[in-house]
Amino acid sequence: MKVGQLHAKVVLSMILKDYEVYQKPEDKSKLDPRSTFTAAANGIVLHFKKI
Repeated sequence: MKVGQLHAKVVLSMILKDYEVYQKPEDKSKLDPRSTFTAAANGIVLHFKKI
């Protein structure tokens, strides 16, 4: 693993340890049937709540 990727993962985990990440039922994403890989059709909406 490259140092930059490791650093990004460490920083992301430090930030997310203080937050709860969730998706509201009305924001459920649909899969894009035309995509080669599994991908959301309109992106993914995430909400963050401080713990």
